[in-house]
Formats: sequence, C-alpha cells, structure tokens
Amino acid sequence: MNKRQKEILQNQLKQEKEVLKKLKKSYQNALESINEELLKLMARAQEEPMGAQNVIYQIQYQRQLKANVEGILAELSKESTKTINEHLENSYTDSFIGTMYDLHGQGVPLVLPIDKNEVHKALTNNVALSKGLYNHLNISTVKTCHSIQRNLSSGLAQGQSYIDIARAIERDMMGNRTKGGGGLLAYADRIARTEGHRVQNQATLDAQNKAKQNGADVVKQWDATLDGKTRQWHAAADGQIKEVGEAFEVGGELMQAPGIGGSARNVCNCRCALLQRARWALDRDELNTLKERAEYFGLDKTKSFEEFRKKYNVAALKLDLQMFARKNDTYISKSKDKKILKKNIQKYGYSYEEVEQWKDYFDKEFAKGVKDPLGKTIYNRQDRYVHLAKHFVETGLSEKYIDEVIDGIENPKAIYSTKDINGAISRCYFTDYLNPQKASERLCIFVRNDIISAYHMDNSKIKRLQKGGRFIWKK
Repeated sequence: MNKRQKEILQNQLKQEKEVLKKLKKSYQNALESINEELLKLMARAQEEPMGAQNVIYQIQYQRQLKANVEGILAELSKESTKTINEHLENSYTDSFIGTMYDLHGQGVPLVLPIDKNEVHKALTNNVALSKGLYNHLNISTVKTCHSIQRNLSSGLAQGQSYIDIARAIERDMMGNRTKGGGGLLAYADRIARTEGHRVQNQATLDAQNKAKQNGADVVKQWDATLDGKTRQWHAAADGQIKEVGEAFEVGGELMQAPGIGGSARNVCNCRCALLQRARWALDRDELNTLKERAEYFGLDKTKSFEEFRKKYNVAALKLDLQMFARKNDTYISKSKDKKILKKNIQKYGYSYEEVEQWKDYFDKEFAKGVKDPLGKTIYNRQDRYVHLAKHFVETGLSEKYIDEVIDGIENPKAIYSTKDINGAISRCYFTDYLNPQKASERLCIFVRNDIISAYHMDNSKIKRLQKGGRFIWKK
C-alpha cells in the first residue's frame, strides 16, 4: 500500500468513526427520552394511593407507555437510516475520487465523471445481504421496544430503583458496558461498517473500470489487514492481483472486491481494501492531454487528498467530462494548438462536442475548396480550423461564423496584400460582417501559406492595414 492509498484509507476510517459517533449520539438521545418517560412514570406512581403497581396494571397507561416507546424508537430508526444513507453516498464519492487521486500519483492523471446511475446501483446493490442487515435491525428494534416496555413495567411492579431500571434499558439500547457490544446500537454500527465498506470498494471498482475504458492499463489488488482479527482466508488472499474484470478467489468464493460478491461470512465486518496498480499508462499524446487538464485545474499540485477532492469536484462541475472521456476524440487530443484552444473553450463555456461539430462542418465546406474573386482556391490543410478558432473563439466559431468566413473569402469587400497582426505578409480579405459584440468592428480574414486567421477590427486598424499594404482587388 503506497502513501496515497494509506491517506485514502485513513480518510475512510475517519469518516466511519464520525458516522458511528453520530449514530451513538442519536441512540443516547433516544435513551434520554425513554428515561424521561421513566421519570414521569415514577412521579405519577408516587401520587397514586396504591403506588406503582396500581399504575402499571392500568390498561390505558400500558397503551400510552407502548405508544411513547414505539414513537421514540421509530424516530430513532428514521434518523439512523438517514445517517447511514448519507454515509454511504459520501463513501462512494470519496472512494471514487480517492482512486483518481491514487492514479494521479502513479502517473495516470485521469479526470473522469462520477456516474449517478452507478452511485444509485452501488447503494442498492447486493440486495439480499443489505435487506438482511436492515431487516435484522428492524426486527431488533421491535424486540428492543418490547424489552424496554417489559423492563419499565416489571421494574416498577417489583419496586426497583430508577437507576436499576435505567441500566436495564441502557443495555437494550447501547449494549453491555462491561463486556462491550450487544444492544440495538450494535446492529446499526454493523450496517454502517459493512455497507460503507462495500460501497467504498464498489466505487473503487467502478473507477478502475472507467480508467480501463479510457486507455489506462490498470490491475486490481486485494489488500488484507494482517492482524489477529483477520479471517485466515482473507489473509491468504492478501496481495492477489487480477485484471479489473476478473474475480478474486477468497475462501472458496469468487469476489470482485472486498465486500462484493461473497456471502455474509466473507463480507460482514471485513476490513480488507481494494487497490489499483498502473501496469502501463496511456500513449504519449493522451498522457500529455491528461497532464494539461490536471495542470489547468491544479490537480497536479495538490499535497493532500482533502485538497485534491475539493479541486476534483470543481473540475467535474466546470468541464464537459463526458467529452474528455471519448476515445475517438483525436482532434482535440492531438492538435498542436490544443492547449490554447482548450483554455479558450473552457474560458468561454463551449463544450467539446460543439467544437467537434463546428470542425466537421468546416472540414466539409473546405474539402472542395473555397475560391476567391482572383481565382485562388483555398483548401482545408494544416488544421486551419484550429488556427482560426483559437483567435476567433470570443464570438464562437459556429456554423454561422464559418459561413461568414467562407463568404468573406468568396465575396470580400476588398483584398489587400498586407501584414497580419504578427507582422507576416498575408492576403487580407476585408468584409462588411460586423462583430455581434461590438458593432464598430468588422471581420477581416488573413490567408498565408495554407493558414487562415480571422479577427474583428475597428475602422482605424483597417485603415492602417490598407495604408501599409498593397491593394489587389476591390468589389
């Protein structure tokens, strides 16, 4: 287990500790509410001529006592379920991002989206075991309710003290202080641990599958906690390495990951972890693209998992990550101008899907060549669209503006041989197309050595260009 993997595991243990603490607090509050009922009952018993026994045997009282205890435990069950479900959702998100954090550390800087459908599936998967655990908790809640009612009634009838009755109720709720364990709280803790562990490893497995789909050659590894509490067959599985789609062999069962695919004897209270190993990272172009993306969002400079998680969530919100995940996106990933173009696209909020569509349209129109009034035919060579888009992106190089560029070449207002903004001699096509964001500027198209550039310029710049250039043609 490397340094980053240990950091992720420590974060998971911290989360588990916090949720168990929250559950315990809920159960303590419920216990206090029941003890308040006990105090009210004892106060009422003192007012009765026949004492507590007379109160206990009143049918109306028994119904009220039953309703009060059931109400307290029903609210507790609702609150516990909410706490556990929130824990499971957070566990999935953090484990998925944790896998990305680890892969970044291994030289595979992937930024992939979390699929909500996969989250839902993970939280509702392994139905038989999950239902068994939750049903056990519900059954235990009913049994605890009956036990508390019985302890209240019999304790008062036998003249026990408040402390003795309260301790009996506490054992039902919180377990035995001396021996440890037991009680209704133990069932809730077991669900939080077992289900949290399963969801964490499912998220890791989902992230590994996505990494594999996007070109990263990763394998998975079973990592056992090697101490006296670990099952012998789990310890024997420690270090097993499998392809992401293959199953581990653990105690005679096939399991996709710790907590996933096995029976209760292999799953309950399991502390094993699922790790990933980058056997081979992507090809050079893809790797450079991923590094640039990680650099853009500052993911390459994070010093802790907590910092990485915050920045990763921002990246997921800002980017059209589904487009980044497309393996056939060769145009964006391999263009020599990709870095400038990407920054402009991200800055102005265009999606990569839109840019792909615009480029396809541009390629189609220029494939047959665009002829100017001088009879000069301009073809689509040397990634003209990229060069054009990186300077023209402030207004969006959509089909509308591509049409204006084409028409500006075919039907310009005037043609000059002049210097472009970089000082290179080019053929400039002046047009009457206005900048939609600034009406005082007009579209000017420069063509030089199979490269097209287009800018919106105001009249003063246009006049300077024409004055310093050589007139060729006028409409």
